[in-house]
Amino acid sequence: MVSQIGSQAFVVAAMFWIKHATESATLMGVVMMLGTLPFVLLGAIGGVVADRASRKRVLIACDLIAGGAVLLLSLAVATVPHATAFLIAVVCLVSAILGAVGAFFHPAIIAVTPSLVPPERLAAANSLREASGDTAALVGQAAGGVALRILGAPILFLIDGVSYLFAAASTSLARIPHHAGAGSGGEHPSVRSALRQGFGFIGEQRGLTSLVIVATLANFFAAPFIVVLPFFVEDTLRASSDWFGYLIACAGGGGLLGYLVAGSIQHARGAFVLLACLCALSVCIFALALVSTTFAAAALLVAVGTTGAVFNVGAVTVLQRGTPDAFRGRVFGLVQALAMATTPLAMLLAGVVADALGRDARLVFAGCGVALVAVTLAAAMHRPLRNYLNDRTDAS
Repeated sequence: MVSQIGSQAFVVAAMFWIKHATESATLMGVVMMLGTLPFVLLGAIGGVVADRASRKRVLIACDLIAGGAVLLLSLAVATVPHATAFLIAVVCLVSAILGAVGAFFHPAIIAVTPSLVPPERLAAANSLREASGDTAALVGQAAGGVALRILGAPILFLIDGVSYLFAAASTSLARIPHHAGAGSGGEHPSVRSALRQGFGFIGEQRGLTSLVIVATLANFFAAPFIVVLPFFVEDTLRASSDWFGYLIACAGGGGLLGYLVAGSIQHARGAFVLLACLCALSVCIFALALVSTTFAAAALLVAVGTTGAVFNVGAVTVLQRGTPDAFRGRVFGLVQALAMATTPLAMLLAGVVADALGRDARLVFAGCGVALVAVTLAAAMHRPLRNYLNDRTDAS
């Protein structure tokens, strides 16, 4: 949580610094892209590393690298504050490094979780991890702008860098069991062979393959939401721009509620509950096209956050239960890369389609909602997927 707060504060501080230094939205977009693209490109390789190396060492190394990169940025901003072109290049480099680090960190942390808790508490552990991420996002994003104004960029980047080092020190104290393949003396398969094994494991199980396809499609049709939300707030609801932040907070608060629900209900990850949550999320996105008041929109976004969180925790828990420890990292890395690979395209298409529709966010919400309902119904009628979800949740 500490390192994630630092990461979120870094994003806010970097965005504000770029705005103040250049007033360029294009550069801001480039920095955000550089933070996402390495995550997509390296996610599968990060999963392979999580399977063949000590996951504890991977986590520590990721935090040390991230902390070192942000500390170098702090030093650069403090020593040459007026070298704007140079500092922009450093910000872009650090953003790319953090994205690459995330590609290795996330498969390792997801793969290691089942080794740290009893099977019956796995959903609760996943909920706690996801809730800590959402809390970190809320705190980091809220504090980043204020801290930048009070402390200045060099000090804020310094604090962000130290937060990663603190996280690395904390992880070094954790007792994480070794897994098959970590530090073994035998030869490891090549990265290509390891990825083929991961794809083969996913392809051999029809239910798992279907779950990956459903997750990828759901991500694709849900991603446009954030692109058109500003137009929805100002043009449809006729509200001030402040409501953009309020509605995002409603979705985040709903996510925290969903993680609490998913962690406390032992059967919150069966086929019925998962598909019902995905259906409810789809209906809520569609319903945004029908509301005309800010409070109705806020209520729907709380519901979107809650149902999305329950589905996310359930899907992750099912995958963890159904994937052997030796394959867990590469499978999650592949799933992660496949799911996120659709996000840039979905956001690009959302902008193009919204412009073609006269920036009418309601039509985009309606179209995405209908598509998500169709995906959910197709998933509900697919017996291998239902069996996979139910078999894995009954494993405990």
